Amino acid sequence: SVYAQQFARADWLRQPHTSAVRSYMKNILLIAALVCLLPLGVNATSVSPITLEQLVKESDHIIVANVVKVDMVNGKGEKVKEKTAMTGPGLDNEIRFHLDVKEIIYTKSKKFPTKVLVPLWKAWHYQLGEIQSIVTGNTSIFLLKDGYIPAYPQNFQRSIGEKEEIMNLIRKYHATQ
Repeated sequence: SVYAQQFARADWLRQPHTSAVRSYMKNILLIAALVCLLPLGVNATSVSPITLEQLVKESDHIIVANVVKVDMVNGKGEKVKEKTAMTGPGLDNEIRFHLDVKEIIYTKSKKFPTKVLVPLWKAWHYQLGEIQSIVTGNTSIFLLKDGYIPAYPQNFQRSIGEKEEIMNLIRKYHATQ
Protein backbone atom coordinates (compact mmCIF):
# COMPACT_ATOMS: atom_id res chain seq x y z
CA SER A 1 0.00 0.00 0.00
CA VAL A 2 0.96 3.62 -0.43
CA TYR A 3 0.89 4.29 3.29
CA ALA A 4 3.17 1.35 4.04
CA GLN A 5 5.68 2.57 1.47
CA GLN A 6 5.58 6.11 2.87
CA PHE A 7 6.00 4.86 6.39
CA ALA A 8 8.90 2.62 5.34
CA ARG A 9 10.68 5.49 3.61
CA ALA A 10 9.79 7.93 6.41
CA ASP A 11 8.51 10.43 3.86
CA TRP A 12 5.72 11.31 6.23
CA LEU A 13 8.29 12.99 8.52
CA ARG A 14 9.13 15.53 5.84
CA GLN A 15 5.54 16.55 5.15
CA PRO A 16 4.62 20.13 6.21
CA HIS A 17 2.19 19.15 8.94
CA THR A 18 4.66 16.87 10.72
CA SER A 19 6.81 19.69 12.13
CA ALA A 20 3.74 21.04 13.87
CA VAL A 21 2.89 17.56 15.12
CA ARG A 22 6.43 17.06 16.40
CA SER A 23 6.37 20.43 18.15
CA TYR A 24 3.01 19.58 19.69
CA MET A 25 4.32 16.19 20.89
CA LYS A 26 7.43 17.80 22.37
CA ASN A 27 5.21 20.21 24.30
CA ILE A 28 3.06 17.33 25.54
CA LEU A 29 6.15 15.41 26.69
CA LEU A 30 7.55 18.49 28.41
CA ILE A 31 4.28 19.07 30.26
CA ALA A 32 4.14 15.40 31.26
CA ALA A 33 7.71 15.56 32.57
CA LEU A 34 6.94 18.70 34.60
CA VAL A 35 3.81 17.10 36.04
CA CYS A 36 5.89 14.10 37.10
CA LEU A 37 8.34 16.42 38.87
CA LEU A 38 5.69 18.37 40.80
CA PRO A 39 5.50 15.95 43.73
CA LEU A 40 9.27 16.29 44.21
CA GLY A 41 8.95 20.05 44.66
CA VAL A 42 6.17 19.66 47.18
CA ASN A 43 8.09 17.11 49.23
CA ALA A 44 11.31 19.10 49.17
CA THR A 45 10.12 21.36 51.97
CA SER A 46 8.17 18.92 54.06
CA VAL A 47 9.25 16.31 56.55
CA SER A 48 7.30 13.51 58.11
CA PRO A 49 6.12 14.43 61.58
CA ILE A 50 7.59 12.54 64.51
CA THR A 51 6.31 12.22 68.05
CA LEU A 52 7.67 14.09 71.04
CA GLU A 53 8.83 10.71 72.35
CA GLN A 54 10.90 10.10 69.21
CA LEU A 55 12.26 13.65 69.34
CA VAL A 56 13.44 13.18 72.94
CA LYS A 57 15.05 9.83 72.03
CA GLU A 58 16.96 11.52 69.17
CA SER A 59 18.16 14.47 71.29
CA ASP A 60 21.67 14.91 72.67
CA HIS A 61 20.78 18.14 74.49
CA ILE A 62 17.50 19.45 75.85
CA ILE A 63 17.60 23.00 77.15
CA VAL A 64 15.39 25.87 78.20
CA ALA A 65 16.58 28.99 76.39
CA ASN A 66 15.53 32.47 75.38
CA VAL A 67 15.79 33.47 71.70
CA VAL A 68 17.72 36.72 72.05
CA LYS A 69 18.30 37.25 68.32
CA VAL A 70 17.41 35.79 64.94
CA ASP A 71 19.71 36.44 62.01
CA MET A 72 20.42 35.16 58.52
CA VAL A 73 23.62 34.38 56.64
CA ASN A 74 24.10 33.58 52.97
CA GLY A 75 26.07 30.66 51.54
CA LYS A 76 29.33 32.61 52.03
CA GLY A 77 28.59 33.22 55.71
CA GLU A 78 27.84 36.91 55.14
CA LYS A 79 25.05 38.54 57.16
CA VAL A 80 21.81 39.16 55.30
CA LYS A 81 19.92 42.14 56.69
CA GLU A 82 16.91 42.45 54.35
CA LYS A 83 13.78 41.54 56.33
CA THR A 84 12.23 40.13 53.14
CA ALA A 85 15.14 37.73 52.49
CA MET A 86 13.97 34.13 52.20
CA THR A 87 15.16 30.60 52.84
CA GLY A 88 13.99 27.59 50.90
CA PRO A 89 15.01 25.10 48.22
CA GLY A 90 17.55 26.53 45.82
CA LEU A 91 18.56 29.34 48.20
CA ASP A 92 21.78 29.34 50.25
CA ASN A 93 20.42 31.54 53.03
CA GLU A 94 20.29 30.14 56.55
CA ILE A 95 18.31 31.49 59.49
CA ARG A 96 19.91 31.08 62.91
CA PHE A 97 18.58 31.40 66.46
CA HIS A 98 20.91 32.99 69.04
CA LEU A 99 19.95 31.35 72.33
CA ASP A 100 20.67 32.39 75.90
CA VAL A 101 20.58 29.13 77.87
CA LYS A 102 18.52 29.38 81.06
CA GLU A 103 18.45 25.71 82.11
CA ILE A 104 19.97 22.44 80.97
CA ILE A 105 17.33 19.76 81.28
CA TYR A 106 19.47 17.04 79.70
CA THR A 107 22.84 16.87 77.94
CA LYS A 108 25.32 14.21 76.92
CA SER A 109 28.13 16.77 77.29
CA LYS A 110 30.22 17.38 80.37
CA LYS A 111 29.96 21.14 79.79
CA PHE A 112 27.33 23.14 77.97
CA PRO A 113 27.74 26.75 76.81
CA THR A 114 25.55 29.56 78.09
CA LYS A 115 25.10 30.91 74.54
CA VAL A 116 24.18 28.69 71.59
CA LEU A 117 23.75 29.37 67.88
CA VAL A 118 21.15 27.07 66.27
CA PRO A 119 20.82 26.96 62.47
CA LEU A 120 17.40 26.18 61.02
CA TRP A 121 16.83 23.76 58.17
CA LYS A 122 17.51 25.69 54.94
CA ALA A 123 14.67 24.06 53.01
CA TRP A 124 11.90 25.74 55.02
CA HIS A 125 10.25 28.65 53.22
CA TYR A 126 10.91 31.35 55.82
CA GLN A 127 11.23 35.10 55.61
CA LEU A 128 13.78 36.65 57.97
CA GLY A 129 11.60 39.49 59.28
CA GLU A 130 8.63 37.20 59.86
CA ILE A 131 10.64 34.69 61.91
CA GLN A 132 12.31 37.49 63.86
CA SER A 133 8.94 38.92 64.88
CA ILE A 134 7.55 35.52 65.86
CA VAL A 135 10.35 34.03 67.98
CA THR A 136 12.63 36.82 69.24
CA GLY A 137 12.23 37.11 73.01
CA ASN A 138 10.48 33.74 73.40
CA THR A 139 11.63 31.26 76.02
CA SER A 140 11.17 27.67 74.93
CA ILE A 141 12.52 24.16 75.31
CA PHE A 142 14.96 23.23 72.54
CA LEU A 143 15.78 19.66 71.56
CA LEU A 144 19.19 19.55 69.89
CA LYS A 145 21.77 17.16 68.48
CA ASP A 146 25.54 17.47 68.88
CA GLY A 147 26.75 20.57 67.10
CA TYR A 148 23.69 22.41 68.50
CA ILE A 149 21.55 21.62 65.49
CA PRO A 150 17.85 20.77 65.76
CA ALA A 151 17.24 17.14 66.72
CA TYR A 152 14.73 17.13 63.87
CA PRO A 153 13.91 19.86 61.32
CA GLN A 154 10.46 20.52 62.76
CA ASN A 155 9.06 20.81 66.28
CA PHE A 156 12.47 20.96 67.98
CA GLN A 157 11.33 24.16 69.73
CA ARG A 158 8.71 23.23 72.32
CA SER A 159 6.48 25.01 74.78
CA ILE A 160 7.58 25.38 78.39
CA GLY A 161 4.26 23.73 79.27
CA GLU A 162 5.64 20.44 77.90
CA LYS A 163 8.54 20.36 80.35
CA GLU A 164 7.07 17.73 82.67
CA GLU A 165 6.24 15.39 79.79
CA ILE A 166 9.71 15.88 78.31
CA MET A 167 11.35 15.18 81.67
CA ASN A 168 9.35 11.94 82.00
CA LEU A 169 10.53 10.89 78.53
CA ILE A 170 14.14 11.75 79.45
CA ARG A 171 13.86 9.48 82.49
CA LYS A 172 12.45 6.75 80.27
CA TYR A 173 15.05 6.94 77.46
CA HIS A 174 18.14 8.64 78.86
CA ALA A 175 18.26 7.60 82.52
CA THR A 176 20.92 4.95 82.01
CA GLN A 177 23.30 7.14 80.00
